[in-house]
Amino acid sequence: MKKNKIAIIGAGQIGRRHLQALKLFNRPINIQVVDLESNSLNKAKETYNESPYSEHNHIVEYFTSMDSLSTNIDLAIISTTAGVREKVVENLLIKKNVKYLLLEKVVFQHQDSFSKINLLMNEKGVKAWVNCPIRIYPFFVDLKEKLTKMSPLNDHISYQISGSQWNLASNAIHHLDLFSFLSNETNIELDSSLLDSTILHSKREGFIEVTGSLCGRSDHGNSLLMTSYPKGNAPLLIQINTSHLRCIVNLNDQLAYISEQTSNWEWCQYNCPIPYQSQLTHLVVKDILDKGKCNLPTYNISWNLHIPLLHSIGIHLKKHSNWSHKSCPIS
Repeated sequence: MKKNKIAIIGAGQIGRRHLQALKLFNRPINIQVVDLESNSLNKAKETYNESPYSEHNHIVEYFTSMDSLSTNIDLAIISTTAGVREKVVENLLIKKNVKYLLLEKVVFQHQDSFSKINLLMNEKGVKAWVNCPIRIYPFFVDLKEKLTKMSPLNDHISYQISGSQWNLASNAIHHLDLFSFLSNETNIELDSSLLDSTILHSKREGFIEVTGSLCGRSDHGNSLLMTSYPKGNAPLLIQINTSHLRCIVNLNDQLAYISEQTSNWEWCQYNCPIPYQSQLTHLVVKDILDKGKCNLPTYNISWNLHIPLLHSIGIHLKKHSNWSHKSCPIS
């Protein structure tokens, strides 16, 4: 039986988590891992070898150049940092025949990159998804079903997330995506005027972070508020409200509380497990290979959500620092 070929480009922390998950794939596959740094490849090899035994005879290869990849690749996972991702995807699609892409977030740092890569993907017949997985967590899938059943079409959703030092610039796209998933909207305006003026250095060298609040509103009046406190240890809480439902999710404790109009607003507790990436990738990849689709946001959906994020953070950065580049240094 012909083995599917899966490439992982970028063997950093998230790339290694993807590799761990692929060891759980339910049939033999050929995994090819690429990173410029031999040290990163060695760490990836250690991670894979130390992961639980697989009964399937996967072939795993490690390369320092994309040129060494097979000519035909069924699916490529691009887990580099955002600053080099456009060039990596461009080189990959020009040099190799790739059927599907799974892109890490933040996808690109400049809005023009989306249209440029979209043209190339259309030319090559490539389909792509972005790895914003909160929308596929079972709790939020069930919550959307509940919202769809009980709320009238004109009922507004209020989405708020708050906590201390949770890397708002880097992680906002996850909550923009969940907000989009729950509200069925992709046209969202963001306002960065309530962000703190101090621009922080990210733990990742060459990238920035912000604290304060980023506000959003959709075309149909749904609202979004994302707040990262600069100090303290406030837990990461999501609050989702409509006129018929109240929901509080404590992401740290992996617990949720829902109160509904139909039950006289009595609070009920639910488990809200947060899977590791190493427990997810193989399931997403199987859906893509077997069905040609998955439940992650498509490239086009995520493109629409990235644009207001890059725009609003970019405006804030230029206002409060000497940053003059067109790109937005988040990853």
